[in-house]
Amino acid sequence: METKFENQCDKQAAEKSLRDLKTKFDSAEGYNSQTLLHEFNRQKSEQINLIDFKRAINYLKVFGLSEIDNLAKVMDTNNNGYIAISDFVSKVKNSIKDQASRTMSTKSERTQKWGRATHTKH
Repeated sequence: METKFENQCDKQAAEKSLRDLKTKFDSAEGYNSQTLLHEFNRQKSEQINLIDFKRAINYLKVFGLSEIDNLAKVMDTNNNGYIAISDFVSKVKNSIKDQASRTMSTKSERTQKWGRATHTKH
């Protein structure tokens, strides 16, 4: 019998963590998300297990354990205990772009829902 665990996570908090990581890596000369994960990946494969992933992120001293756990849950998309390094690198790289496009679509949705405020002189 196979046991499935409920993978509850806070996706918005994880997105913020990804943006914070992007900022951290942008300011770190010669160090990026891919080199970090490969350094901590004991299996030396294209996927990193959750234990090694958490050790790598903890090494940066940017997040608490609950934030690291949440990020790991979000990144383990198929709940197999591994994170594709290329997927993580891509998500970190695109985290700022994703936030900008989401902000624009939210503004657009509000405009469509409420209409533009117009002022007329009486």
